[in-house]
Amino acid sequence: MDPSEKRKKFSLTRMAYQSTQSTASMLSTESDGNTWTRSIELGESNEILVQLRELNKDVDSSMEFVCGVDDIICTTIPVNIGLAALGILAIVETTFGIRHLSHCPVEPRIPIFLFVGGCFGLLKIIHMLYTNYRNRKLSMYVAESNNRNIQRTFQAVDAILSSFLICWHAVGAYWALSVWRPNSVPPLHEPNNWCHQGLYVFTLVQLAISAALLAGRLLSQCCLIVCFSCTDVFESHEI
Repeated sequence: MDPSEKRKKFSLTRMAYQSTQSTASMLSTESDGNTWTRSIELGESNEILVQLRELNKDVDSSMEFVCGVDDIICTTIPVNIGLAALGILAIVETTFGIRHLSHCPVEPRIPIFLFVGGCFGLLKIIHMLYTNYRNRKLSMYVAESNNRNIQRTFQAVDAILSSFLICWHAVGAYWALSVWRPNSVPPLHEPNNWCHQGLYVFTLVQLAISAALLAGRLLSQCCLIVCFSCTDVFESHEI
């Protein structure tokens, strides 16, 4: 079976499962003569496990499995809350870059790094949040069946943004570390040999967060590949 057809088959299976769970989780109750509706939490972790096992049956390669897991995990509320927090960090990063544009003469490209990285980082996060929203509302699958070019465009944009941000952060790390622990005030004999302390520290923290997120993502993907290839942890069992 063609990989795109398998992905479409899993999408439809996932759509049917979520629809069934959504219907089963609504309970209408009467209280003081007023009818109100409340949702019963069936356990998001259990739901994710079911979807992972369905995905495991529909794919053949580990890379297809990793991509499918991304689609599932990224629609969860905690992940989207985390993305929103990173969006706030990107706004702060952009603000720092603009505010201290001339406050690091020892390496004037550091505030430019923050400004550009914050702008593109925010654009990447908005793109991810919108994609996750489409996935959660299942409108993505309709778009895929009607016009695959739209989905390919989204994937290309995501790949371009991710590649640019990785390269940009590598360059920014070089700029920041090449002037390790600069003077926080301009010396009398070298008036340009200084960098705003808050700006420099924020740059190092931002680089550390970005490196940790990238390392965590790569490690989790490696673990998923190992689990898919060498274990039966995602095999279907009675829950």
